[in-house]
Amino acid sequence: MVKELKNTVAQKLREKGSMELDGITVHFWTGHDKDNIATYNKWNKVKSCSFYNQNLTGDNGHIVVTGIMQIPRHEVLEYATKLGLKVHSGVTLDTNLIVLGSENISPTKIAKALKLIEKGHRIEFLDENAFLEIVLDNLDMNEITCEKKLEETEKRKKAVKKKKVRKPVSSTIQQISNKLNGQTFVISGTFRKHSPGELKELISKFGGKSTGSISAKTNYLLAGENIGPSKLEKVKKLNIPIISEDDFLRMIE
Repeated sequence: MVKELKNTVAQKLREKGSMELDGITVHFWTGHDKDNIATYNKWNKVKSCSFYNQNLTGDNGHIVVTGIMQIPRHEVLEYATKLGLKVHSGVTLDTNLIVLGSENISPTKIAKALKLIEKGHRIEFLDENAFLEIVLDNLDMNEITCEKKLEETEKRKKAVKKKKVRKPVSSTIQQISNKLNGQTFVISGTFRKHSPGELKELISKFGGKSTGSISAKTNYLLAGENIGPSKLEKVKKLNIPIISEDDFLRMIE
């Protein structure tokens, strides 16, 4: 029998099993059995955070990874540090980005994040595909060694140019308008005038919200070039409007 968690909110989340968080379905860790614990430990084996954080100041952000992703945990942390993100094992006041795997997400980490958000701290959540898109967009393709990549990777190798690393949305962004109040956006692809990070900041400044994955709560897909076919298929299925960068800029004029 799995012992109850000391954090009562985390225990309730674990008992619940799953929840929707910024349009992402979160599947919580509920315990291990003898058959999967060895595989789980091997997949998530990493060196200390201090090893990955050598020479990093955290200016590009502080990241926490939780759950099982498509690639081993040590590769996720390596890519994060190559993006200039300082990695941490637990959620703290410095945390401004949490990457969520497809399963076994820590209810304790999410409970701590939700408590900080209630106090006004800004934390952005990304699912594994959104994080890997950032990796593909920002790192030289020779540095990408993971076996499982996103759809259309071969096309991206030719189309994606190396860009300046974008920072996560700052916790100090001030809202300047309510034009986008109640509107939720998913950003995907590459853009001519702004980076995805800059578009997220604009959405926040005008009262809107950006998430990493498409759901029934999504109001618009803000699409650039080289958008994944899976996203297009999903927005068509849910009848979600697709807008361009210029369309978006006209919305906030």
